[in-house]
Amino acid sequence: MPNLEEVMSIRRSPWPWVLILLLVITLAVVRGSLSATPPSSSPELLQLLHPDLVDEQPEDYGVWNPPPEFRGGGDGAPIPHPKLGCRRPCLQCSCRVQRQDRVKLRVGVGDREKKDSVAGTRTRVSRAVLKQFVGGIGGSDNLASDENEVQQHKKLEKLYISTRAAKHFQRDIVRGVEGYIVTGTKQVEIGTKLSEDSRKYGTENTCTTGSTLSKAALGYSRARAQIEKERENLLKLLGTQVAEPIRAMVVGSALEDARHLAQRYDRVRQEAEAQVIDVARRQARVRETNVSSDNILKLESAETKLHELKSNMAKLGKEAAAAMAAVEGQQQRLTLQRLIAMVEAERTYHQQVLEILDQLEGEMLSERQGFEAHHAASSPAFNETEDLFASHTYDGSTDGMGYFLGEVIHGYQAESDVELTLAVGDYVVVRKVTNNGWAEGECKGKAGWFPFEYVERRERVLASKVAEVF
Repeated sequence: MPNLEEVMSIRRSPWPWVLILLLVITLAVVRGSLSATPPSSSPELLQLLHPDLVDEQPEDYGVWNPPPEFRGGGDGAPIPHPKLGCRRPCLQCSCRVQRQDRVKLRVGVGDREKKDSVAGTRTRVSRAVLKQFVGGIGGSDNLASDENEVQQHKKLEKLYISTRAAKHFQRDIVRGVEGYIVTGTKQVEIGTKLSEDSRKYGTENTCTTGSTLSKAALGYSRARAQIEKERENLLKLLGTQVAEPIRAMVVGSALEDARHLAQRYDRVRQEAEAQVIDVARRQARVRETNVSSDNILKLESAETKLHELKSNMAKLGKEAAAAMAAVEGQQQRLTLQRLIAMVEAERTYHQQVLEILDQLEGEMLSERQGFEAHHAASSPAFNETEDLFASHTYDGSTDGMGYFLGEVIHGYQAESDVELTLAVGDYVVVRKVTNNGWAEGECKGKAGWFPFEYVERRERVLASKVAEVF
């Protein structure tokens, strides 16, 4: 057993401490070299393993920007990313990639205008990984199936856009027809009130000189009532044959069921994409590390699950596409039929209204002609200018203007403002003579109409009588 002096001599010896120090330095160097060397994987896979740093990669430099845990300094401690608050000068960092990244950042500060969204970037990363590893999973058959799946996905997207646009158009039709029905109902009320007012005036017949206007009012009342009845029929038809069928399809379950199938297909597709990424990871792990039965079993299990997901995805894709296509065809067919029905209903309505108005116009024109004939026979208008002297000849000559003087032989009392009151012995300057026996002239400074038979033409008149005329 060593004594105390031997133990103390061993403790005073520096060699054990030198060995311990050398061991620590060796471990530190090994750790630093391992941390400074990134794993031999593709950039897309590293970005996939660390999606939170995908947006931090410079887009314009073309330099791989590894995540923080793949960077290390000489002391073995991870060095933070320069964009995330690293306070070390770049030349003191032993990470070659980080130094390049810092140089590129100093050169290209302010060049990048905006960042892509995280979702869009992850989608690009997923596509890159799929492109990289899809060749190793199933070979050419898998490439063909992937192409078919892409076409199926595009078809579903187009069907979704088409059915959504058709549904919005159907909603617009329903809203428009309902608004037309509301305003049309108000027009029916107004037209019915006008018909009642016209009928009331026609039945009372307060006019003392005739019943022409009363008859016209009664005819208009009947026509207006028929028009409003046709309008009511049109509104009912629009509601039952246009608005209700389209509304039933808009709120129906066919489109929702088809959309649910499409959503299930989309979820399975996302699961398949995630499974492809998982298979790619496991394939990379098998290639980069020593082959072990555990890794091979996990890879085979992941590939089996991927094939099941792809099979399920293809089946759901076909079902969803068939359902969406059926809904699209039904939307197009039903909407077109309802539009044609609406056009036919409006055309029938306008034809009926046109017939009613044509008949009413004929009746009212006939009444007006009778009224004008009677009025012209009793009292012609002051500005009537037809057939001056057409069928009348007189003895003697007239002046160049066609005027002549006449002496009143029968007195006449004017019955309206356009007629002229005459007294026996008055002299009148006759200006116009019509075929119906009336003449227009001037007497004592007043002009008007009077019966032509009440005056006689005079060739010579005393000067004093001529002065009385004007």
